[in-house]
Amino acid sequence: TVLMAIDEINAKGGVHGQKIELVSLDDQFDPKLAAENARKLIEEQQVLAMFLTRGTPHTQAIVPLLDKHGVVLVAPSTGAMALHQPVLKYVFNVRATYQIEAEKAVKHLASIGMTRIAVLHSDDSFGADGVAGAQKGLANAKLTPVVLEKFERAKPEFTALAGTIAKANAQAVLMVASAEAVSKAIEALRDWRP
Repeated sequence: TVLMAIDEINAKGGVHGQKIELVSLDDQFDPKLAAENARKLIEEQQVLAMFLTRGTPHTQAIVPLLDKHGVVLVAPSTGAMALHQPVLKYVFNVRATYQIEAEKAVKHLASIGMTRIAVLHSDDSFGADGVAGAQKGLANAKLTPVVLEKFERAKPEFTALAGTIAKANAQAVLMVASAEAVSKAIEALRDWRP
């Protein structure tokens, strides 16, 4: 949909007569490479704006470049609180924070009678950010998680955690994780046998 919007704007003459060009570089989901790519785009290609970066540590890595060069970042694909508070002059967020999402997820689970909630999160800034919201939601619902565990983001292992969750008789599992990790956790939970 973004490309369609850019095409539509360009078909109408662009912005102040200048066509929008989308330049994408692959950071291989490495924050250091994300920062280097941003440096190339800003300093060498002199882009006017950055758009739709992915990943919390990756986006955090480029903020100093935005500040240094006065380049805006529109719609980072992260809900990290660190990119919302304090307000960053050159970052224009369009999504809710992970903390609000996790807090609302717990509130919903509690509203439908779930009292035994397990919380799993990746062992990084993304996971810590989301789990802060989950803990706020649990506190508001006067609940304690039956399981609160972190896992390694790069090489998640869920076999032992699946057993812990099953033994805790969790009614729901809230995960603050990548889609790939969630998929692996679901598989481990389905495969778990006592």
